[in-house]
Amino acid sequence: MRWTLPTTLLLSALTATPALAGQEVVAVWGGSTFSTVGPSGENVFVSGFSLVGKNGEKIYNEAYPDGYNPCIFAGQEFQLEGGCLGGAWYSFRCQANQIGVPQDCEVMGPDGYSVATGEGSDNTDFFGLGISVSGTCRVQFELWDGIECGDDSGDLVAHDTAWEGW
Repeated sequence: MRWTLPTTLLLSALTATPALAGQEVVAVWGGSTFSTVGPSGENVFVSGFSLVGKNGEKIYNEAYPDGYNPCIFAGQEFQLEGGCLGGAWYSFRCQANQIGVPQDCEVMGPDGYSVATGEGSDNTDFFGLGISVSGTCRVQFELWDGIECGDDSGDLVAHDTAWEGW
């Protein structure tokens, strides 16, 4: 009976899935809308996605990865591969509220499993004759061991996956 626990722990360690132990990064989705009232009734919407290193290095930054909004009401997913990721790919999912401000986000690893999830935060500002609503959704995670990405890692390729949402 004395050896049962150590044996069980050893077997568990040998059969466990390898842990992520690489570079810490943050995926950030952003969305903002600005509207004014009056005769002109202006409305502007901007969005974007960034992958940022632990020390603030900009690994990837794009308003419309593969030509698509990175976060929409129905849910959006795209993959990044190549460049510093080598043969690995990561999938980035985001769902926004009705006006395009990110609400939920998730990163899927090269093995197809969720690496981490996040919840959006938003801010509403009323001023004079207008309103501005902006928000972000952030996911902090680790790249697989051996993958290191630096400032403007370049050659990262985005692919829209036509994901159907949550």
